[in-house]
Amino acid sequence: MNQAMEDKTSTTMAKPTLKLFQALVLLTAIGISVCASFELGRVLGSPPPSFESGKVSESQSLPFAIPNTILADIDDTGYLTLVNKDYPVPWEPEPESLVSAWPTVPVSNAQEIRLRQPALDAVEALFAAARAASAGSFYVSSGYRSYGAQSLIYHAAEDRSFVQPPGHSEHHLGLAVDIMAVGIGQQDLGDTPEGRWLAENAHRFGLVLRYPKGKERQTGIAHEPWHFRYVGAVHAAYMHRQGLVLEEYVELLQRKGELTIALDGRTYRVQCQVPANGMLHVPDDAKYEISGDNAGRFVVTSW
Repeated sequence: MNQAMEDKTSTTMAKPTLKLFQALVLLTAIGISVCASFELGRVLGSPPPSFESGKVSESQSLPFAIPNTILADIDDTGYLTLVNKDYPVPWEPEPESLVSAWPTVPVSNAQEIRLRQPALDAVEALFAAARAASAGSFYVSSGYRSYGAQSLIYHAAEDRSFVQPPGHSEHHLGLAVDIMAVGIGQQDLGDTPEGRWLAENAHRFGLVLRYPKGKERQTGIAHEPWHFRYVGAVHAAYMHRQGLVLEEYVELLQRKGELTIALDGRTYRVQCQVPANGMLHVPDDAKYEISGDNAGRFVVTSW
């Protein structure tokens, strides 16, 4: 009698144990399936619907091929940093890695003019192209400016339509450069062959005419045919083709979310992103660079 009861009890206890074991097997199978799907997605790298539609949405799940990167860890180039009367320069007192423009390029009155290296490289290439095309002899009259230097210029200016107050000048970035032609006055530059050549060719080297004629409402600054800004070759090419100033380009990126830009046989993907929880989406299978726009978003350019 006791043996029978023991057998019955053993059988009764075995049933839930079997069910538990079956459940564990099922969950394991599901887990393997999920992991397999994850690996497949990571390999295929399917873009999320937000990118396919040209819009960036924080609510979309991250695609497997575009992992997170922490904002604190990114190298923000600052190439598309918008600085004007509404957007003050986001750092002070000066950017890192400023280098002397002389003797790499001619400067006015042998003064100490400094720029960030990408901007200086672009100016050097631009001047070399001008010499090769017999387009004129150019020199740099201004580069990086401290807050103090900009304050002196601003308060001494009789016409402030050509100058921003300290803290709101692109010259604080080390990416803006004033270019002059030998023997031509500053205000006259835009109506000369030299000035027109600069305006038509600067984009080839990543520079844009920052304050063109007819865009005063957008920029808030009168036409300055001498003031150029380094934004990078991809962005400069698009801005030149479409006739956009930086304010318009930044607004376009914010509105569309993504652009595809072809340049020199290569296709570039330009994405405007709003950080989500302090993170950005960056490709793990392509080269890329990141620039904040100084308006709460970041532009990821990949190729």
